[in-house]
Amino acid sequence: MTTPTQIASNRQNSTLSTGPRTEAGKIASSKNAISHGLSGADPVLAYENRADFQKLVVTYSTEFKPDTGHQTFLVSQMAGARWRLDRVQRIENAAIDLILAAPGELIDTPDHKIAQRMLDSGGDPLPRLERYRASIERSYHRAVKELRTAQKQQIQNEASSTRAPGHKVVKKIVTPPRPTFHGYEDDEIELDEPGTSLRATENSAM
Repeated sequence: MTTPTQIASNRQNSTLSTGPRTEAGKIASSKNAISHGLSGADPVLAYENRADFQKLVVTYSTEFKPDTGHQTFLVSQMAGARWRLDRVQRIENAAIDLILAAPGELIDTPDHKIAQRMLDSGGDPLPRLERYRASIERSYHRAVKELRTAQKQQIQNEASSTRAPGHKVVKKIVTPPRPTFHGYEDDEIELDEPGTSLRATENSAM
C-alpha cells in the first residue's frame, strides 16, 4: 500500500521535467515521429505506397469480417501495426547496411536515410528499433484481443435478441492467426490469449 510519504514524493517528482530543456532539444524531440514514422498517427509515410496499405486493410477486413464500426476500427489498427512492423524491419536492415558500408559508400534510399538520421542522433539505433518493435507488437495484440471480445459480445447479443423455442444459435468467430514477425521466433511472441477459435452456442432450453 502506498504511504502518504510516497504519494508526496511522487507528486514532487512529477513536477521535475525529464524531457528536453533547450529549444534545440525540444525541436528535435518534436520531429521524432516525423523522422522515422514509427509512432506517427498516419501509418503510411510519403514515400510508401498507400494503395499497398489499403490492400492490406482490405485483406484483413476480408479475413476477419468486422461487422461494426468498432470492429472495423480494430482491424484497421491491426493493419496499421503490421505496416509499421514491416517498416521497422526495413529500417533495421538499412541501419545494418550503413554500419557495414565501406567509408564513403553512399546508400541513398528512404529507409537508409531514416536509418542514417537515427545513427546521426547518437547511439546504436538497433536497441531503439527493438523498443519500437515491441511497442507496435503490443498494440497489434491489444487490437486482436479487443476484436475477439467485441465479436464474442456481438454473438451473445444476437443470440439474446433472436432467442426462440427450439432455436439454436451457432456462429463461429473469425480468430486472427498468430503472426510471425521478422526478427522473432514464433515461440518468442506472447499472446494475451491462446490463438484458438471461439464458438458460442445457446439453447433456448437452457
